Amino acid sequence: MFITGKASNVLVEKITSKKGEEYKKTSFTVSNEQESIRLETLNECSVGEGDTGTFTFASKVRTWNDKYFNSMEFKTLTTASSESSVNSKEDDSDLPF
Repeated sequence: MFITGKASNVLVEKITSKKGEEYKKTSFTVSNEQESIRLETLNECSVGEGDTGTFTFASKVRTWNDKYFNSMEFKTLTTASSESSVNSKEDDSDLPF
């Protein structure tokens, strides 16, 4: 899935797991004339405030105690001006295909 727009509300949080491992969670909003989507990733990425281009993402749904939780996980950003790509470094081993 993808959306073309501008990144805003970029928030980088440091998270420490119960095992003591540290992660950086990056979350941001991508907006255009029709819609806004909140994206996030636990992988290292370099999306900044005001970055524009085509953002690709995956929709993830998880269940816990018979409740459903969904998230939009950021994958890549392709900028409109230079056609360069910014990737989220991640492991795709949990993909269903």
